[in-house]
Amino acid sequence: MKVREAMDQLGYVYNRQAANLRQSRSMPIGLIVTEIINPYFAELAMAVDQITHDAGCTIFIGYSRDDADRQHEIVASMIERQVDGLLILPALGTDPERLAKQVNAANLPVVLLARWLGGFDYVGSENVKGARMLEDHLAAVGSRTVALLGGRPAPSLAEREEGLRAALEPKGVEVWSSEELRSPVSPEGGAEALGRLFDQGKLPDAVVAYSDIIAQGLYHEMRRRGLEPGRDVAVASFDDTRIAAGQVPPITSVAGGDVNRFGCGAFWPLKRFA
Repeated sequence: MKVREAMDQLGYVYNRQAANLRQSRSMPIGLIVTEIINPYFAELAMAVDQITHDAGCTIFIGYSRDDADRQHEIVASMIERQVDGLLILPALGTDPERLAKQVNAANLPVVLLARWLGGFDYVGSENVKGARMLEDHLAAVGSRTVALLGGRPAPSLAEREEGLRAALEPKGVEVWSSEELRSPVSPEGGAEALGRLFDQGKLPDAVVAYSDIIAQGLYHEMRRRGLEPGRDVAVASFDDTRIAAGQVPPITSVAGGDVNRFGCGAFWPLKRFA
């Protein structure tokens, strides 16, 4: 206590660089995410920041904006700054071989988050299992047609579609999913995807949004067309962010829970609403 009081009086600031030279090691961790407009990614970044802080590490954060070339530049910059490891939410279009060559040359450990590429340690949600958990909810509201809306082509989207089809099609429920129902991961993207479906004259019993931020757009588009979410069309989603709880009625959303390293096994609690 007296040492800390003396440090405060003297205005002493701990010199991490000098300590690193003495200990022959450093403590910075690099985190690269696509962006933080999506609340799921924002919450992910905050969770990583808290964990690294509790471990006594410093975190450097970069944003690829879902641009693989920009991500490559950020990785290079973090390698130059001698980070001890990287956590990366890969940008769409990431070339796993290019990334592996870059980090292996620096002998840098890497863990991928949320998007699986193969060839790297990975932490993420079990999308197939999560999608299957929507079965009881969709059956309970009498759904015979379900549309999967939003999201860009990626392993996570394919896995969620796989889970829905595996759970629903054996029970005679039609699952609608096509290229024209894909969209950017944003409220505007969700609204546009649902608008294209409605413009075809199709009205499903339920829609499953790729993520909560897309579901937000679905609510807006339904109401713009005189439909009420939950009453006229059931809505479900993924991620269980604050967006889901904040809608009226709240969105039924599947939440990714604890996951194991290498992406094995995940616990998915499901919050049920109208």
